[in-house]
Amino acid sequence: MAKWGEGDPRWIVEERPDATNVNNWHWSEKNASGWSKEKLKSLFEGLTMEAPELATITVKELSKCDGEATVSNRKGKLIFFYEWVLKLDWTAKLTDDPKKDVKGTLEIPNLSEENDPEEVDVNVSVTSGGQEGDIVKEYIRKQGTKIIQDKIREYIDTLKKEYATDLIKPTKGQAEIKQSKTIVSPPPTLSSNVITTTTNSIQKMELGCKIPTSKITLTQSFKCTAEELYRALTLREEQSKQIVQKWRFKTWPSGHHSTVTLDLEQKEDCTDLILTQTGIPASDVDRTKEGWKKYYWESINRTFGFGAILL
Repeated sequence: MAKWGEGDPRWIVEERPDATNVNNWHWSEKNASGWSKEKLKSLFEGLTMEAPELATITVKELSKCDGEATVSNRKGKLIFFYEWVLKLDWTAKLTDDPKKDVKGTLEIPNLSEENDPEEVDVNVSVTSGGQEGDIVKEYIRKQGTKIIQDKIREYIDTLKKEYATDLIKPTKGQAEIKQSKTIVSPPPTLSSNVITTTTNSIQKMELGCKIPTSKITLTQSFKCTAEELYRALTLREEQSKQIVQKWRFKTWPSGHHSTVTLDLEQKEDCTDLILTQTGIPASDVDRTKEGWKKYYWESINRTFGFGAILL
């Protein structure tokens, strides 16, 4: 019990002219969605990429920007949440044939705090330009992706700088307070029933502790050959039948990985991809299933055209 004249510092309001959010104890939140859309537009529209002796590539328009961004403060700790699906329209002016019409799109399906900038996917497609368009597409895929990811990093850094200013208030006797380490929140749109408190409890587990895990099996059909699907999934020269890899969400306990096995079965008019994943924390099964469907199956179909009829 506090002595007379003393009190819990969370509730001491003197020497604070506004007397709000004392010692940063209460939850405060800012909506950064509007700012983010304008920032992303300014970063991407007009962006040029020079492909030596090939073309000058220009991002003409941010034609799709779906998602949201918020910044919250609780007990002096900043929580950044952002999740965006972007589509950029680009054109290319060929060095050897400036009048040729070369156009395409860039799709970014997973710009969120769950992924570092270098982990964000950049899916490239060409809508006109023939063989030259395909060459430009490959240049963007191999060289331009890094430029796009650098712009994404700039957006994230600026978001954290701009929106940390007013959320952390000086406490009594402090001229300033250092920004606390960012807590990463899970992207709730991956699953409608993801419970933040459950994910946070997973994050607190230490390496070596036992957690309940589950296994999932998913099957997805693509209108392509097994060889084409395999090339879309990996660049390594192996038989086009199976891929095995380690996989994890960043919110899982440090060092904990699941094992993903992708088996390809060639059918008469399509290829079935059978995904088997073991070692998934039991509380993340639904989020993991939805993530494969939303960020992988849909992106593969959209990027490579595997949803079309196989001739």
